[in-house]
Amino acid sequence: MEVVMKSSEVIKPSSPTPSHFRRHYRSFIDQTNPKFFMPTIYYYPPPPPNNMNNDPIAANAGRIDLLKRSLADVLTSFYPFAGRATDPSFIDCDDSGVEFTQSIVLNRSVNDVIADKNAEQLNRFLPFLTGITGGVHDDERLLGVQVNIFKCGGLAIGFSRSHSICDAFCFVNFVNSWARLARGEEITPPTTISASIFPPVNNLPMFGNNNNSSSSDINDDENNKNEGKKVVVTKVFRFSDASISSLKDKYSEPPDLIPTSVEALSTFIWTRFYETKKKQSSRYVITQMVNLRKKADPGLKLDSCIGNMVQSVVVHPDLELVDGSSGYGIVRRMRAAIRKFDGEYVKKLQKGDASLFFEGLLDSFKEGTSIFVFSSTNRLPYYDADFGWGRPIWVSSGHIDFSNLAFMFPTESGDGVELWLNMKEDDMKELQLDQQFLNVIS
Repeated sequence: MEVVMKSSEVIKPSSPTPSHFRRHYRSFIDQTNPKFFMPTIYYYPPPPPNNMNNDPIAANAGRIDLLKRSLADVLTSFYPFAGRATDPSFIDCDDSGVEFTQSIVLNRSVNDVIADKNAEQLNRFLPFLTGITGGVHDDERLLGVQVNIFKCGGLAIGFSRSHSICDAFCFVNFVNSWARLARGEEITPPTTISASIFPPVNNLPMFGNNNNSSSSDINDDENNKNEGKKVVVTKVFRFSDASISSLKDKYSEPPDLIPTSVEALSTFIWTRFYETKKKQSSRYVITQMVNLRKKADPGLKLDSCIGNMVQSVVVHPDLELVDGSSGYGIVRRMRAAIRKFDGEYVKKLQKGDASLFFEGLLDSFKEGTSIFVFSSTNRLPYYDADFGWGRPIWVSSGHIDFSNLAFMFPTESGDGVELWLNMKEDDMKELQLDQQFLNVIS
């Protein structure tokens, strides 16, 4: 697939950011996230045939112009995204702007790309490389947008957003607000109070903004430490509602324990991973991301707040349960761990007790530990991003060079879950030969 850059410019807020908003202070949760660009790509069909005239660039000129104008407008509300990360403690909201790139896809249609679901190829639709950034300019930028025009006239809008400023919930709110403005609707401006809710902390124990680790160092387990860097691959698997329902039945312990879809799917993926690895590591840890917005007092109005507000739940599977069909007790342990994150827990974080945030997590990075991270965003309204020419026909992630990561996305039809799975190449090959795994995927 050949993607050729056509142009690049910087989009600044349509109205200057007031001087008293010049600094957006980071919460301690923001501080824990490394300078890492997360990928998300929205795909849209071609315009009506009578608007094409065999020139996809001309046919999309109106769309591109609308995107630029409405991006400038939305950045007046989401002004930290147009700033620069020049200091570990705050974002300099200096209206430096967001890089907006236009590219042409020469030899593939948007439908071809959706059918292939080749994660490595999809990264060509992104303005910045994924991974922990190292260059000065990469460190400072917080958001980039790349609009890719297919020969068929379809569009792929690729986003690279820094995890140091927002999580998936915050990002989807930004994109959907941008889309509403493009449609001529009003939006509710976000709040920028995350640092006052979760006060910043000096000398955080891990993942601070001065973290110099590379992606290949973070989750190597003991059995790989002498084998050199292994290739990480990303594969996309679809789980229908029916298959997820069967997994929920599989791991249920009536009458008191009925798994959620996320619990059942996480348990299944990890169990098959564990079985195919043949118990090579000495310790195993599962982490699941939990949205603290749902645990906090509604009066805080965190749903509209810019920042990271997720907590890693740490679960140790019960390896004494020899029969893998039980799910190694993951559902029960995950449920018990999540229950600890209630309103009282959030209040303690608000009072500055950041040490609670790291309980059990630091221990997970001990040598010889195999970590598997699950992040469930399958309930987020990705498909509401209608800029005036209809809902996206697909929303994807991209390839990320971290092993043992699983991201859950919604499907366009709303039936089931699309799982983006990152694993070392050898582990992925074994998983794709596992008959129990093959029996469940769509």
